[in-house]
Parts: sequence; C-alpha cells; structure tokens
Amino acid sequence: MIASYVGENKEFERQFLSGELEVELTPQGTLGRKAACRRCWYYCFFTKTGVGTQVAIGKEIRQFDGEDYIMERSLVADVALVKAYKADKAGNLIFRHTARNFNPDIATAMIRGGKVNLAILGAMEVSEHGDLANWMIPDKMVKGMGGAMDLVAGVQRVIVLMEHVAKDGSFKIKPNCTLPLTGQKVVHRIITDLAVLDITNNGLTLIELADGVDFEELQHKTGVRIIEK
Repeated sequence: MIASYVGENKEFERQFLSGELEVELTPQGTLGRKAACRRCWYYCFFTKTGVGTQVAIGKEIRQFDGEDYIMERSLVADVALVKAYKADKAGNLIFRHTARNFNPDIATAMIRGGKVNLAILGAMEVSEHGDLANWMIPDKMVKGMGGAMDLVAGVQRVIVLMEHVAKDGSFKIKPNCTLPLTGQKVVHRIITDLAVLDITNNGLTLIELADGVDFEELQHKTGVRIIEK
C-alpha cells in the first residue's frame, strides 16, 4: 500500500503497526506527482519534500543550487477514483464550486512553487533548531504525513500551535526531536498555552508570556534554554 495519510482508519493503522500490511508512506504532493510524472513518461523526479526525514532513507540524494533533493520514482496507476459533480458516458467530467479552479494539483503547485506565505500546523515535538515532528509515534500511532511535508518544504514561514508539554508532563520543545521528522529547520514560531516563542539564530527566544505565567515556570516546562527578549 502506498499512501500519504492513514487518518482515523483504525483497521489500516492496526494492520500497519502489526506488520500485517506493508505500507510505503509518501507525502501527499509527492504521491500526486508520482502519478502525474508517469503519465508524461517521466520515470523519476527530484523534490525537497522529505529531506532529512524517514522518507529519504534509501533514496538517492542530489544537490541542486546548494540544496538537497530526493529522487522519487514515478508510478503507474491502473485505476483512478475521481470525485466530480457530473459525468457523461464519454467520460467527460463536470466539477462545481471551488473544485473548478482549486484542486490538489493546484494546491501542490502553489505550495511547492513558494506561493504560500504561511502555514500553521500542530506538533508532537519541536526542536530548538526548528525541526518538526507531527505525524507518527513509532509502534503506537501513525496518521501519515499527508500534505504536511509538502507544506513545510515549500512555504515561506511555519508557525506551530500546540500545548507546551505532553499529557505526561514531558517536554515537547527539546534540543532534538525523538519522533520521526516532518521537516528539518522549518519552524519559525511556536505558540503554546504558555507563551509565544521564536526560533532564531541565537536560540529559542521569548516573544510573549500568557497571562498568569512567569518566566521561571515557562523555563521549567521547556527542554531547552529560553532567551528573554
């Protein structure tokens, strides 16, 4: 199974975690491009999406203009399921509302083309360097990266919204992420229930404290040193 997102499909998740189902998790934009490229007789392409993550393991990495890119092979699909408003017997499709001018292909092109200024995402962990982990807890939970890897690789600025600490009280802001990465050095700002923090060249910098929270409490609940602005 090649998929980008498991979502709330508990049976899919169970089979994947138990090893019953062999799954290749692929970023949503990459999956779409794999199919599109083969239609045009391109057998591979290079993308920044997934660099430095599990997606890149075992794949060829090349540098273009000083940046790393992953080589992805295209794939052939025998059948495509398309959601449309109407269809005729000849196979012509009619779309309606925003589907007429905005769809996954256009969204991916906008993201990968750097046309999106800002993305706001949740997170399980963020490192002091801006690394982001938000799609999998090994052996426990897997949602799939969906379009998150495409977003963080293509947008100009990433903001994370999350609770400051995990349910068990452990740090979510750490020196290095321990969970599989969504992207390396991609997060610019973290907004939690305790504070607003920016990731800068000098380190994790406090921008604003939540009402009723002092700096000592914030530092105690953060796994790295915070710089007071």
